[in-house]
Amino acid sequence: MRKMSCWISKSHKFDNTKIRSPYIGLMYIGLCICLLGVLSGCTSLQSKSNVEEQQHSLDIAGEEKTNIEDSATSDEVSEEHLPILYSYNEDINKLMNSYNEVNPDNKIVEGEFSPYEHHGGAHEDQAISYRNGYETVVSDTAGLDVFLQPQDSSYYALDAVKLESCKWIRAMYPDATNEDIDNIWQLMLDEGFNVYVGEGALEGLELQPYFDLDHKQIEYIKIYKHRIYRTLKK
Repeated sequence: MRKMSCWISKSHKFDNTKIRSPYIGLMYIGLCICLLGVLSGCTSLQSKSNVEEQQHSLDIAGEEKTNIEDSATSDEVSEEHLPILYSYNEDINKLMNSYNEVNPDNKIVEGEFSPYEHHGGAHEDQAISYRNGYETVVSDTAGLDVFLQPQDSSYYALDAVKLESCKWIRAMYPDATNEDIDNIWQLMLDEGFNVYVGEGALEGLELQPYFDLDHKQIEYIKIYKHRIYRTLKK
């Protein structure tokens, strides 16, 4: 009977491993759920961060676009509000305003120039005035050009004609330096004939002087700013 009792006792021993295994499984499941929650939170924060960065980039792009549009609008407004010195032609009026900017001590005033009357009619794309000792005709035809003809002998001298011509060259090319202008003027004197600038700060400028026989005086000169047409490269 004792042996039987021992056998029964051994057969009723508890298997701790079998008891623990369900709890361990539940613990693993709980840990996985927690990890998924943490990962989901990180992903959400990352997504929110990305959205904020994209929104910030869009805000910056919008501000830059607004600034560009404001600048363009400002330029348009400034052009629209240029003083009307010559009301018959917009490009001539712009040139005269540019002249006043670079020659503040010798400004053109409203009404000083009038349409040039010749060949039986008044030509609004040509404006004429008599100023600084020169008959001055400003034209807008194939480009802008200025015709200068001295009104008496004291204005025929080379230096006098250069002084008056350079006022208009600077108006046409406000970014050109004095050296640029001096070089092209000297080339004209050396050549004794027309000179044309094909590139650089004075691109499109042409000087057409009419010298006296001794080349010591200029009887008249035409200053052209030709329109530049470029072919787009493919």
